[in-house]
Amino acid sequence: MNLPTIRSILSIWLASCLGYSLASDSTGSESVQELVLVRGGTYVMGDVFEDDRKFMIDEKPLHEVELDDFYIARHETTIAEFRAFVQDTAYRTRKEKHLEAKLKKDETPYDTYTWKESGFPQTETHPVVWVAWEDAAAYCNWLSKKEGYPVAYDLHTYQVVDANGNPTDDILKVKGYRLPTEAEWEYAARERGKKVLYGNGKNVAKEGEIACLFCDDSLSQEERENLPTGTTPVGTITPNALGLYDMSGNAWEWCLDQGQEYKADRQVNPYYPGDFHMIRGGTYCSEPFSCNVFGRINFWGGANCSASGFRIARTAR
Repeated sequence: MNLPTIRSILSIWLASCLGYSLASDSTGSESVQELVLVRGGTYVMGDVFEDDRKFMIDEKPLHEVELDDFYIARHETTIAEFRAFVQDTAYRTRKEKHLEAKLKKDETPYDTYTWKESGFPQTETHPVVWVAWEDAAAYCNWLSKKEGYPVAYDLHTYQVVDANGNPTDDILKVKGYRLPTEAEWEYAARERGKKVLYGNGKNVAKEGEIACLFCDDSLSQEERENLPTGTTPVGTITPNALGLYDMSGNAWEWCLDQGQEYKADRQVNPYYPGDFHMIRGGTYCSEPFSCNVFGRINFWGGANCSASGFRIARTAR
């Protein structure tokens, strides 16, 4: 038995032990992006450490969530992957359209950064940033068509649609590539709902283990401003037990649904449509605690910044 075969067997065995498996497209060939099949289950969603620090939306009350199996990308969507979409469709992102509108009015934009030029050094293997939720939805639809799946979004209304193109709030009826729901994202970041603080399966953030901004409290403001900041190539920092990279740090990741105040009631495959959307996971320019798996930020339509990226997902049945 040769080494590649041994590695393949070990990979399948490890995946089955940890509750995930490698995914392929409907033809049995490799997907454009490598996906992990996360086995569903029930977990307690919210800040199980009951820490008083929170972001824009409360992370309590704790509540039980049941999820079906779903696929999620092993890593954040890269510049190369997004570039393939743009080259194939001539797509213009929300930020690019904003800059074009400013120039037509002879107005000076606040900045000129886009996914093509982020303002810091990046290569094709870095996560794409300056991406709005709507841009991520357009990418997902392109990938669905490319791989023979029904699209997940109506790009006129930005509603989620079922396999027949009808609007739906039932996530199991959405068959194309999409963004993960907030509940799916947290479940995957927490290694199928474990009590962990960070997306690498650990409760303590250490430099070199999370792509975020580590700095000593004794540094002056000037020293902090001169700290190097920028994304890290995907797949270069140790993943969590499900084989998922950068669930904490690197780029923020858009979720499918709008942020809602948590309720104590038990939920099954929750999804909340709306004009705002959750973004999770912290960034390369966040301090470590801001990259924890519970932190919730609800951004308005069209929002984007130097750290807004995404990771794709898909319903498994």
